[in-house]
Amino acid sequence: MQYHIVGLDLSLSATGVARIRPGADRPITLSLVTSSPVPNAKYPHTLDRIRGLASRIIAAIKLGAEPDDIIVVVMEGGAFMSTTGHAHTRAGLWWLMYHLIEKFALVVVVEPSKLKRYITGKGNAPKDLVFSSVVRNYPGIGIVDNNEADALGLASMASRELGYPMEPSVQRCTPSALEGVDWPEHIIQQRRNRNG
Repeated sequence: MQYHIVGLDLSLSATGVARIRPGADRPITLSLVTSSPVPNAKYPHTLDRIRGLASRIIAAIKLGAEPDDIIVVVMEGGAFMSTTGHAHTRAGLWWLMYHLIEKFALVVVVEPSKLKRYITGKGNAPKDLVFSSVVRNYPGIGIVDNNEADALGLASMASRELGYPMEPSVQRCTPSALEGVDWPEHIIQQRRNRNG
């Protein structure tokens, strides 16, 4: 049994995708799926954009997965306090992605505060601290922005929960942040099996 673990930091402009394959020669790969808005787009054009973006994100999630892999996708939960605008469109993309992913993968939703706490020890850490902490934990990976950093943090949470920690040491993360995440039964059972 091989896991294909994916962290997904959804964005209308640049979605971060981090893939972890425990035991592989190069266990961590990152990518961004970008999309540009159409000025003054009507509803049909916005829907076309979301559908096209969703299709490309699904392809990025599956990249490198083998037919018999168990795919685990960790999505960041909604940032309800976000002030970047386009909340209605972002929510549409989020729910479409959840719907599409659950057809072929185990889906885990992690609230932003739990991700921040796991990476930095602080649930209210600013994005720059999250970014610098992830870069410090994964030197040589070539993390280019906050989207990839968040995605890698999400994938790392699931990887640790499944028994494949990716950080250089347990002191570089906060494992207690994994508590309270609504893990799928398969992942809970894996933990039980490991703990005897």
